Amino acid sequence: MTNPGTVNRFHRMLSASAAWLAPPAMTIALFLVLYNNLNQGWSILALLLLLNVALVIVIRWQSLAGWAGSSVTAGSVCAIAALATVMGVEVLFPVLLPREYAQVRELAKGVKGGSERDLEWFTVVFTNGETSEVQPAVAGRGSEEAPIAWHRSGQVFQYHGYEPNEKFRYLNLVRWNQRGYFDKDYPYAKPAHVFRIVFIGDSFVEAVQVPLRSTFHKVLEDSLNRVSTSDQAPIRGFDVIALGSSGTGQENHLSVLRDEAVLYDPDIVVSTLCQNDFCDDDPPLRKERTLAMGDVTTEFRSLARHGYWAMGFAVRRFNEFQMNRIKISPELLQWSAASVPRIEQAWHRTLETIRAQSDFCRSRGIQFALVYLGSELEVKHALDPQGTSAALRRMHRLDDTFGWDMSRSLNRVKSYCEDHGIPMISLPEPLAHAQKQTGKAVFGDHYSIFGHEIAAAALEAGLTPLIAKALDRPGTSQQSQARPARPEED
Repeated sequence: MTNPGTVNRFHRMLSASAAWLAPPAMTIALFLVLYNNLNQGWSILALLLLLNVALVIVIRWQSLAGWAGSSVTAGSVCAIAALATVMGVEVLFPVLLPREYAQVRELAKGVKGGSERDLEWFTVVFTNGETSEVQPAVAGRGSEEAPIAWHRSGQVFQYHGYEPNEKFRYLNLVRWNQRGYFDKDYPYAKPAHVFRIVFIGDSFVEAVQVPLRSTFHKVLEDSLNRVSTSDQAPIRGFDVIALGSSGTGQENHLSVLRDEAVLYDPDIVVSTLCQNDFCDDDPPLRKERTLAMGDVTTEFRSLARHGYWAMGFAVRRFNEFQMNRIKISPELLQWSAASVPRIEQAWHRTLETIRAQSDFCRSRGIQFALVYLGSELEVKHALDPQGTSAALRRMHRLDDTFGWDMSRSLNRVKSYCEDHGIPMISLPEPLAHAQKQTGKAVFGDHYSIFGHEIAAAALEAGLTPLIAKALDRPGTSQQSQARPARPEED
C-alpha cells in the first residue's frame, strides 16, 4: 500500500519543479517572440532581466512564502543569472578579444541592411527615383548606416557595388515597391490592351546589384514597348513585372506564382532557374553549400542584426569547424561527370516543382516559360574549359579520378523541358558569346549591367514566339479581359 505522505511529497516535488521552471520557460518563450519581431537585441535582454527582477521583488513584497514562492524565486534568479551572463559576455567580448570582435563586425557588413561608408568612396549614386536616375557622389558627405530594410515596402536598401567594365564603385539605393520588390508599382488590375509578363526568381530577378532601369526585365519592357505603340496593334503596351527575392528556390517560386503572380492577370509567367536552386529546395544541401562557400549562415545573420557579437562569433567558429569537414560544395557536384545520387534526387525534386508551375499556368490559360540563367562558372568554362577545370581542381580537395561535365545541368534541364513540353530559354550561350565578342564581363556580382543587356536581348528573342502564341489563342486576356486566375477561386 502506498504511503500517503510519500505521494504528497512526490506531488509537492513535481509542483515545486514546475514552479521553478516557469520563470525560465516564460523568459525563453518571450525572448523568442521578441527576437523574431525586433532587432533591438540589448533591449530584449534588458527587458527580460527587469521582468524577472520585478517578479522576485513582487514575491518578496507580497511575502509569498512557502515552497511555491521559493521555487518561483529560484527560477527567476536562475533566469537573471543567465541573462546577466550573456550581457556580461557581450560587454567583455570587445575588451578581451578585440581582434576577433573586429573580424566579426567586418564579416557582419555583408548582413542585409548595408554598412556605413563615406560617399566619397563611391563614384556614382543610383537613386532609382522618378526623375533622377544617376547622381555624382558628393565627397565628404557621410552615409549613415542603413536600417534593416530588406524587402520592406516603401523603404530603401543600400547596395555597394563595383562596375567591372567601366571600373567605378557605386551606391545603388534600392527602393522597394508596395509589394516589397525592387520594381515599379503595378496595379493588380491590368489595363485594357496591355500584355503582361511576370518574372519569378531569386537574386537574379531581384537584381539589387544594378539600377532599376538597367535590370533585364526593365530593359526588356522598354524594348517591347518601343515596337508596340500603334493604336492599330492588338496590344498597346507591355508590363514586365519582377517578383524576385534572393535565396529562394523553385518551391518558393511555386508559392509566389500561386499567391502573387496570378493577381496581376499575366499573359506569360517566366520562372527563372538558378544553378543553386536545387540546393535552395533541399535544406541540408543548402546549409552544406553555405558552409562550403564560407558564407555567413542565417543564424549568424540573425545574431549580427541583433547586436549579439559574442554569440555570433561562437556560431561562426562552429560553422568554420563544419566547413573544414566539407571537401566540395554540393553546388559544384551537379557538374560531376559521375552521377551523385543525392544531387540527382535534389535536382529531380526541383524539376518536378517547375513542372508543377507549368501545369498550374496551363490550367489557367497562362503561357509559361522557364529561363536557365546560367552561372559565371559555366560562362568561364565555355570561354576557357581547360583553365576553368584546372582552377576547380586546385580549389577543392578532390582525388585524381574526379571529372567535370560543365554541360550536365544545362542538358538535364533541356532534356526535362523537352520531355514535358515546357518552353525553355537558355542564357549561358548568349552570355558567353557576348563576352567573347566584346571582351566585356557579363558577370560582376551576379549579372553586370552589360550582362543584363545581353540577357534582355536573349529573353526578347525567346519570348517573342510565346507572345505571338498568346495573342493568337482564343480567349486570351487581350481579347477577353476576364480570366479566372485568382487564387481564391482554386
